Amino acid sequence: MDAANYLSRSTQDIRTSVETFTDEVEGELEKISVFGVHLTRRVTVPICACCVLIAIIVGVTVGTSSSSNGEVAHYGGGKGDDRFYALGNTIESSVGEKVFQKGTTEYQALQWLANEDPLQLPVNSKMEEIVERFVLVNLYYATNGPEWKKQFDFLTGKSVCEWNDNNLQDLGIYCDDKGKVNNVELSNNNLVGTLPEDVGLLTLVDEFRVAENALEGTVPSSLGIMQELIGLDLSKNKFHGVFSQSFGQLVNLENARFSFNNIQGFDGIGIWKQLPNLKELHLNHNNITGFVGDWGNCESLVVLDLSHNQITGTIPDTNFGPGKALKYVYFTDNLISGPIGSTFLKNLVSLVKLDAAYNQITGTLPNEVGTLSTLETLRLTQNRMMGPLPPQLYSLGPSLKILDLDNNGFSGQIGDIGKLSNLETLRMKENDFTGAIPNSVYGLTNLKVLDLNTNRLTEDIPTAMGKLVNLEELFLNDNRLAGQISPELSNLQKLRLVNLSNNVLVGDMDAAFCTGSQSQLKELKVDCLNSQVTCTCATHCCDEKGYCCDMMGGTACEVPNE
Repeated sequence: MDAANYLSRSTQDIRTSVETFTDEVEGELEKISVFGVHLTRRVTVPICACCVLIAIIVGVTVGTSSSSNGEVAHYGGGKGDDRFYALGNTIESSVGEKVFQKGTTEYQALQWLANEDPLQLPVNSKMEEIVERFVLVNLYYATNGPEWKKQFDFLTGKSVCEWNDNNLQDLGIYCDDKGKVNNVELSNNNLVGTLPEDVGLLTLVDEFRVAENALEGTVPSSLGIMQELIGLDLSKNKFHGVFSQSFGQLVNLENARFSFNNIQGFDGIGIWKQLPNLKELHLNHNNITGFVGDWGNCESLVVLDLSHNQITGTIPDTNFGPGKALKYVYFTDNLISGPIGSTFLKNLVSLVKLDAAYNQITGTLPNEVGTLSTLETLRLTQNRMMGPLPPQLYSLGPSLKILDLDNNGFSGQIGDIGKLSNLETLRMKENDFTGAIPNSVYGLTNLKVLDLNTNRLTEDIPTAMGKLVNLEELFLNDNRLAGQISPELSNLQKLRLVNLSNNVLVGDMDAAFCTGSQSQLKELKVDCLNSQVTCTCATHCCDEKGYCCDMMGGTACEVPNE
């Protein structure tokens, strides 16, 4: 019944009751004299009229007060209505008045639970059982459930513990041995909308993952009351806003992923450092600001990914103290400036990967880099670093697999890099290295990528290059390398990309590259526009001025005029 009919009926009922009451007592009132005045009809009627008016006002106030914040459902008192209200009152104590407001997903969920649920959960069921089922139904409606990729038996008469894919991929809703929901895994399932605030009422959940969907709005602060939470993954959605301080209560949290959203500001930084069990924090590809030093001094962190944000400041020595558990640090693509502190490197005794590419870091590479005995990846691409590489870098030995120093201002000769015996990727392009390519490079038999282009390297490419049998990419262009290319390079049968252009190499290169042994070769750039170089299988012929002609186009190359 709508509000207007309700008020009309209520007013008529009150008026009838008051008139009956007036007729019954009128005779008795006439016998009474107050200050010499008998309470006759002439006197009592105005009094009763006032009573009627007051009663109507009271009725209107009562009838409308509950609808001041939204249209509220009213029912006629039937059996179904009793069930609706019984369940609703139980849920309202935890969720709030939205459960009775038409047009909300909470109201829609209550309607389904009361009237459409095939299970018909008894109204005297345990409160947590009612709330759990309600919260999951509300989650379904709030995220456009009918359009989910997989329905997982949601909104069926099954127990919520069976709203899943039956352990095929561990997707859907799962419960513990006591029948309580402890795992929500709805990633990559086309959830569209917002996460309801009441989702935090699933207080026994230890894994909550809704990554790779189209969820938006702010991250519900109620997640902070999920005390058992170990894994939280909201990555690759459209969440915005700042972190709620309530997350500081997630004392059991080990893995938090918020990557690829639009989370902003820096107000929530401190909450993560106080979580005693947090091991992985992934905040990459957001719009987070603040100073890089604010993220130090978290005793338990193993993985810290702040890449692709707006983090500023310098990397301090003091905030990343000794004995830290940090193994993987990603500062890529921020606004970090200043030199890398020597103590910062010395303190991170367990470091496996350091990626600080695409920042504004200056200064030299500290000698303390040699203390990182477990380091596998060092990536400092596109910064403003300079000076010679410290000899201690080569003492990292067999642990280092990827060394990427592209686009800086490093200078001097390349040292005894052969000590890095397990190196797979060596990138040093667009620096100011001089001298010959060290012979020790040719002992790096695991090497897949060798990129030394755009430096000032001289002398020849020795026959020993043919020992790099796992090499897939070779970029030595834009240097001052001279001499002939050895036929031994035909041993490099995994080569896909080669660029030797803009050097002073001479001779016939067919024996090195055109024998047919390198079936994977997709691109070969050499200076074959120069009369001193021959290479019949080149994909691009270049000259000493950097002009290259695509030989795969089927047309003759024309050298541009001066």
